[in-house]
Amino acid sequence: RGLGGGSSINYMAYVRGNPNDFNDWPKDWNYTTALKYFKKSENNDAYHFSPYHGNEGPLHVSDPRQRHPVTKAFVEACVQAGLGENADYNGATQEGCSRFQSTTFEGQRWSASKAFLWPAMSRPNLEVVTYAEVFKVGLVCDDEPDTETETEGEGSEEGGVA
Repeated sequence: RGLGGGSSINYMAYVRGNPNDFNDWPKDWNYTTALKYFKKSENNDAYHFSPYHGNEGPLHVSDPRQRHPVTKAFVEACVQAGLGENADYNGATQEGCSRFQSTTFEGQRWSASKAFLWPAMSRPNLEVVTYAEVFKVGLVCDDEPDTETETEGEGSEEGGVA
């Protein structure tokens, strides 16, 4: 648990998912729609003129500064075994063996909280509560003026509504 979720604690592999994973979404949401937002949020330092990547978003994505020799040998073995190499698994296809890109910037972890939350911390309509368990979340809709969230724990009043 932490601000930024898994991007703050796990390996920083940048993998969007297979385009076919989006086929069962409602009709107005699909891979093409999602790709627009992936590109908008991404700041990829390796793919500057790709139709699959963005370069102006807050989420930094990069190739590792150093590649371990075993990684090169593994990819070569996959190619020899007939799997094929895929230079960009977030591009046209995921098929093949790839070297991971990661959500890093200047050699440092770049979590979702660094990319999206920290730049918004000064907003008057944002309150971050930590050490609290969330029991209920209401969504703000265009025709509803506000929402409420019930929390409990160290970071909130017992049983309080934020």
